[in-house]
Amino acid sequence: MPDNATTVTSWLKARKGEYFCHVCVGKGTGVAPAPQVNQIVRPLGQSSDFRYMKTNCSECRSDKMCVGYFG
Repeated sequence: MPDNATTVTSWLKARKGEYFCHVCVGKGTGVAPAPQVNQIVRPLGQSSDFRYMKTNCSECRSDKMCVGYFG
C-alpha cells in the first residue's frame, strides 16, 4: 500500500494541469486529517513539476492556496 505522499502525488499527476485545494486533495485521495495533506502538498511547490499558489480550485472553485502538477 503506497504511503500518503505517494498517493497524493499520483492523484495530482493523474490530473495534470489542474489546481486543487487541501480539502479537495484530501477528499480525492482519502488522506486525512487536513494537516497531513498540508504537510505533503506545501513542499511540492518547491519542485519544478508542481505549482503551489493562491488560485481557484478546479474542484470546489474556491479561491485558496492550491497545488497542481504541471511536469
